[in-house]
Amino acid sequence: MVRAVWLALVLAGACLAACAPSPEDQALDLCQPLCRCNDVPLPSEQAACNASCERRFAMHPSSDACIDCVVEHTDRCPTLAQDCTPLCTQPMTARAQERDR
Repeated sequence: MVRAVWLALVLAGACLAACAPSPEDQALDLCQPLCRCNDVPLPSEQAACNASCERRFAMHPSSDACIDCVVEHTDRCPTLAQDCTPLCTQPMTARAQERDR
């Protein structure tokens, strides 16, 4: 019985670890809707927008609340900026500002 409980806990832990999104997945979840909603029509412009966004995300990860808001607004571009900007705006340190220049 103890072995069965232990096995169930190990499997549950493995599932949680496997289900947690990677930073790369989070960047895609955030950047693809943002670039699409910013009216970037050409595929090459979309790719450039996504690459730039993903680099910024790697340096300054967004909060889970921001990512959730953007994902929820994937099909609602007109309200994405208004609804998500307060959740996605993060004060930048002077060091981060220097790095982005």
